Amino acid sequence: MSTVKELRRRGALSQQDVATATGISLPTIKRLEGQGRRPHPRTVRALAEFFKVKPDAIAFPGNAS
Repeated sequence: MSTVKELRRRGALSQQDVATATGISLPTIKRLEGQGRRPHPRTVRALAEFFKVKPDAIAFPGNAS
């Protein structure tokens, strides 16, 4: 499971909730969760700020401590 999906589910948030709160498009959120793609640096920053985690946790799921 992608880190974005894990963080979203822990917060009991929908994909639309995350998209709206971060300004990231819903299709991008879906792609990040479904395909485990590495996001653009601006996307990483927005998601890291929203979820209050280090950017590496978003950019490199499984490798960040």
